[in-house]
Amino acid sequence: MQLSSDLADGERRGAEDEDLEPTEQSLERISYLAAAKPPPDQTTTTTSFEFVRKLGYGSFGTVDEVLHPGTKTHFARKSIRASLHQSPPALAQARREVIALCSLRHVHIVGVVAYYTLEDQFSIIMSPVAQGNLSEYMLNDCSAPLIKSSNLSKWIGCLTSAVSYMHEKSWQHLDIKPSNVLVTGDHVMLSDFGGALLVDGSQPKISMESSCAVTPMYCAPELV
Repeated sequence: MQLSSDLADGERRGAEDEDLEPTEQSLERISYLAAAKPPPDQTTTTTSFEFVRKLGYGSFGTVDEVLHPGTKTHFARKSIRASLHQSPPALAQARREVIALCSLRHVHIVGVVAYYTLEDQFSIIMSPVAQGNLSEYMLNDCSAPLIKSSNLSKWIGCLTSAVSYMHEKSWQHLDIKPSNVLVTGDHVMLSDFGGALLVDGSQPKISMESSCAVTPMYCAPELV
């Protein structure tokens, strides 16, 4: 029942937000999406996101927790570390992630609130700010407050719901692994869509060469 409910909710959100898909031209300017809850004011500038703390590092950039003072809402900000002109693969992945997440609206997929270029750095503002990821969750001591073994079986349905919805929208994540599953309380969300591909019958077979974000240890056998 939970699986059907989650999938239906994801389909509803996707239908409501189809008009929010960005184009390549729109990615260079600041854009706020209606998906934010509550949304930042349309007149807000990028400087209104205040740095709170460093959350981590990715293959091409950093992830910070930021605060939007107008709404007192905390978000996660993923930024490309190097110059956009020096790291075209990183910029391509960031753009792909924005396009994917703007076309996917599901309770178990992270949401994009804003994206912008500032001082030669491309940033994506996302919600929510997670407590950790599934890899950390599984490695934690069982006495830690975050650990609830009963969640693990429930999360299988949640993540299956998200993947099913994503595939119905013709997107393939290609890098699903514990560290790309965010955990907040008893809620999980798929994240890190930098290697995601929009596929249809006219495209060639997906391979490791066609997706630079594939993690060999976790990828499907046919991609190896």
